[in-house]
Amino acid sequence: MDPSAGIFTTETYIPVSASFDPDMTKPVIGGFRGKAKSSMETIVDIELWDK
Repeated sequence: MDPSAGIFTTETYIPVSASFDPDMTKPVIGGFRGKAKSSMETIVDIELWDK
């Protein structure tokens, strides 16, 4: 079970992060001063191998 999402999981479930505080599971934390531009791209590629 994933209590943060409130869902039951199966053997195909892949947890990617864990913390008592959901804000601590963010991939990037930070800030800017003045004029700034920012972008972030995340690509996840999962392949299922036959057993």
